[in-house]
Order: sequence, then structure tokens, then C-alpha cells
Amino acid sequence: MSFINLHSFLSKQKSIPGKDDLERIIHEYGKLFAPCITPKFSECSLAEDVKDILHNKFGGIPYCSEAYPHVMCSECGETSYLLCQIDLSTVPPDILPPSIPTRGLLQAFLCCADCGDMGTVRIIPQDTLTHPHVIPSYALDLLEKESEKKGAKDDEAESEAPPSYELQKGPFKCNRVTSWSDTQYMLPYNNIEDAFTYVYGKEVEESIRGDLDLLQEMADAIVPSGDYFGGWSVYIQSTLTECECSTCKSVVMNVVQIESECGVEYGFCDCGRAYVTVCPNHLSELEITWDCD
Repeated sequence: MSFINLHSFLSKQKSIPGKDDLERIIHEYGKLFAPCITPKFSECSLAEDVKDILHNKFGGIPYCSEAYPHVMCSECGETSYLLCQIDLSTVPPDILPPSIPTRGLLQAFLCCADCGDMGTVRIIPQDTLTHPHVIPSYALDLLEKESEKKGAKDDEAESEAPPSYELQKGPFKCNRVTSWSDTQYMLPYNNIEDAFTYVYGKEVEESIRGDLDLLQEMADAIVPSGDYFGGWSVYIQSTLTECECSTCKSVVMNVVQIESECGVEYGFCDCGRAYVTVCPNHLSELEITWDCD
């Protein structure tokens, strides 16, 4: 991570504490700042979504093929719907955890059957994305109904026709990612002390508690809003050190944080959020979890 870029980002923040001591803060605690980016969206129709199936999006219809068929819930067997699909080559490399490939298609899915399953995450390798895509049956049904709606001659009937994304619990309306924000930086928010101990490998001493309090104030001022890639996961109930790799016990890293009713029109429990995380050393630990009030 470039401390020069970090200093430039912090200097531009209008209401951030500790501005008169930035060089020392960055020198002593710079490793606690993590880069992240936020997506910018535009709505996308069902027909547009299916036509350009590989585009970056939250919600919508996923790219599927014979080798990578549509995801069904491992718990109840029902259809799982797309939360997000991202071409990893479009994400700046310093945003992604080191175990995540820089090419390929990241997809996160959610089962809406209230079966208790957290969801499914997969990465489709770049060299398989030239395979013909297979449109899921539920999307074909929606396309057929949309076609019937467009062909209706009766204006009243046309106005009363159901919307393209009509299923009660999915698929979610497609929001196309049109661009990424400039790189931002964030702190581990409500886990400053845990993060310090993990990153620097030593316990917090009384002499630096004042600095950590200042960092917490800075964290409040620069935490990104909405969905974002990279950075730290902002947990609601869980703590940083509770979320460890089962293999090496490293703290898992945030790949993407998905906020309720933001890029995806879905609420995770009570205004909660979903996290796609991965161990920095083991791609096999890629998973999706939820946290809520």
C-alpha cells in the first residue's frame, strides 16, 4: 500500500480529526488503513442484463455455463439468486486480498427460502468465460412474460402487466456497476484494538490508547457508505478475531461488503449486511456470511 496515496486521501478529508499529526499517525499506524472502492450504479433492464451477461452488477441474472451451472441452495435445494457478479480484472489489484485471483468472475448467491443457508460464493476462471452461457429457466420465464407485455395492444393491460423482476423473493433487480470510485482508505472501525494486536503482533500498551482513541474517531469519519470492495469488514455483532481461517487462524479479509437495500434490494435480517470474505492465504476459505442487529 502506498503511504503517499494514503496521506493524500486523508489530507483531502474535510472533517477528520488528527489532521495536524497525519505524518506521525501514518508512520506509526499506517498498516491499519486498508484501501477500498465503492461502486456506482445504473439500473439495467432484464433484456439488457441478459444480452450483456458478463457485466459487473449487483442483482440480476448470472453468467452460467454447462461447466458452471446456476447455483442451487446446498441446504434446501431451492434456486439461489445473484447478489453480485464482478469481473475481477476490473478491480484494482491492491484492493483484493492476496489469495483472490486478479482475473475471473466473482459471483455471490443468496437463497431466499429462509432455510438458514448463508449463501454461496464462487470464482469462474477467466479462460472458461468464452463458453456459451446458459440462461436459468426462471430468467427465460421472465423474458417470455416481458415479451408478452411489450406485444400487448391494450394500453390498460400493458400498464397492469407485472414488472420484469416479479418474483416475490428474487431474482433481484439488476443494478449495473458503471464505474468504481477513486481509492478510499478505511480503518477497522469498531475493532481498532483487535486489529492493532493482529497487524502488529503485540498487545495494546497504555501509552498508545490515546492514539487508538484518535484512530477510532478517524474511523468514524472515513468509513465508506453502502457497498464496497476491499477495506475492512464492518461487523455489527461479530468481532474481528472471531472471523478466522479454519486452516491457519489468520483473520479473514473483506472481499466485498453488501449493505441491506443498497446495490441489492434485499434486507439481511434486521438492517444487516453480508460479507464475502477470504483467508489471505487460502482461497478455499472464500465464503459469504451475514451479520445483523
